[in-house]
Amino acid sequence: MARWLFCGLALIGSLALTVPPTNADSIDGYVLNPNGNQRVGGVEVAFYVRQDDQVSEIMRKTADEAGRFRFAGPFLTAGTPFALAAFYKDVTYFSSMLEVGAQKQVILEVYEPTGDEKTIRIVSHNLFLRVEEGSIEAIHLAQFYNGGEHAYVGSGQGKERRVSEFRLPAGAFNIQSHSGHIHQADETTFFDNQPLLPGHSQLSFSFDLNTDLLDGGYWHEAAYPTERVELFVQPSTLEVGGGWTDAGVMDLHGQQYRRLLMTDVAAGQRLLVPLPIDAPMRWILKWIALGGGALIGAVVLLVWKRIGEPPQPLSPAPPDPGLVQQRRQLLEAIARLDRTHAEGGDEEVYRQTRQRLLDQAINLTRRSEGQQYGG
Repeated sequence: MARWLFCGLALIGSLALTVPPTNADSIDGYVLNPNGNQRVGGVEVAFYVRQDDQVSEIMRKTADEAGRFRFAGPFLTAGTPFALAAFYKDVTYFSSMLEVGAQKQVILEVYEPTGDEKTIRIVSHNLFLRVEEGSIEAIHLAQFYNGGEHAYVGSGQGKERRVSEFRLPAGAFNIQSHSGHIHQADETTFFDNQPLLPGHSQLSFSFDLNTDLLDGGYWHEAAYPTERVELFVQPSTLEVGGGWTDAGVMDLHGQQYRRLLMTDVAAGQRLLVPLPIDAPMRWILKWIALGGGALIGAVVLLVWKRIGEPPQPLSPAPPDPGLVQQRRQLLEAIARLDRTHAEGGDEEVYRQTRQRLLDQAINLTRRSEGQQYGG
């Protein structure tokens, strides 16, 4: 629900200019390059209709020398949703979704292409993170600005053209584009093939993540120079550090989000969102490998003191579920503490807190071991 709610904000920029409506006898228009206000002839133009959530190409025409085109036929029923596309220098320029009979003339804009991304920046990158047990839903809405006079078309050709590219976190799945054609070049890359025209345009996509695969939190990598990254986290009670400016809780369409800001982000810069999620099992294993020897040694020592010799195989009683749960929580707390300390912090506070948690874990181990073996 949230995904479609916010992706609905990602409006496709219109390439078609219209004038007041007339009868639905035909669709007339021309192809124009706004730079110099020059009409472009010899361009193929396709006519698409949308019915039952399906988009189908009905026919194509070639614009005459003056860039003019016309579509006529029984398919031109008043009110029918349609779109046009101009194919110019191996780049496709789509119009917005229009309605038959709602305009007298359609102007399709095309531009000279360029693969130079120096004029491209992101004005605002809105990132929505919905954190749930075991998973994260991520929605990206990027607002681009092309400061040049040419359309940025990236690299490649046709459907394999790469224009807007974004790095994805490892393990991303259920990847969806909400404003253009999607390609997943590899497991960690999303790209859209729609050209970035001079001026402003938008792109939106989403995916899901398994929290067990996160490395210290959610990492966002800026694909282009970005003036402002706005992070919206749900539930709004989560507290996020990592250098983000907390702008408080805000209501978006009846849902509460915590809003955080980061400005002047360089291309390629990685931003960490240190979400306070449950520690993955790999952190527990890491703790056992690095520091768990003390706890294991303490357990062995307790057993040896009790029976006077190395323990022999016994038939333990089932462990107390409550003690097992408490011990698991302590182990996870130690793992989280170790993870946080790895990112910096007060050494003395870290050691005191870790020792206190370790003592509690040893005490729970003594109690659990005593119950199992009748001690």
